[in-house]
Amino acid sequence: MKIAREEFSLQSLIEEVKTIFNGQLQQKDITLTIDAARVHHWELLGDAMRIKQVLMNIFSNAVKFTPAGGRIEFLIKQVLRPNNLAITTFEITDNGAGMSPEYLKNIFKPFEQENAKIAHKHGGSGLGMAITQNLVKMMQGSIEVRSVLGKGSSFYVSIPQRGVETPVEDGEASAGEEHSFEGVRLLLVEDNEMNREISE
Repeated sequence: MKIAREEFSLQSLIEEVKTIFNGQLQQKDITLTIDAARVHHWELLGDAMRIKQVLMNIFSNAVKFTPAGGRIEFLIKQVLRPNNLAITTFEITDNGAGMSPEYLKNIFKPFEQENAKIAHKHGGSGLGMAITQNLVKMMQGSIEVRSVLGKGSSFYVSIPQRGVETPVEDGEASAGEEHSFEGVRLLLVEDNEMNREISE
């Protein structure tokens, strides 16, 4: 499995996840609150599909185990690091069934489920969280969970990504201005022949 490194819109990704679960949220009358006030880079370099897969796995459980009339909070925030690096944290909290301390210890192990009754009622293979953790690790990120049985759960997923800088256009400065690269030496290391040709 390979992780892509492509430009994507964090805002579009959040909207897609919200749209996917809208029907289930309405059906169970679950209130979803999204807080993205602490996002600095909306355009990022990374694997949008894998991030969406991770969020969908967590959201799926949150919706599944949150009772009718319950609530789910989705907080997205970023911590900025040098060289345009942004650590994006996705925090998903519900007031659902929660998990026992014993189960929490093994939540990321394959085929683990809280008990046979839950497995029978809600289905699933018990692989969701194991796959989710593997995907997060492949993206050099981390995943944590806190939960209280009968009160709810919180998942914290942090993924490092590069922000895509949008140039600020200054009409006066850019009008007719030319930049010279005379005398500048650049070393390009590229193992793809086509990319070398394009770069040249």
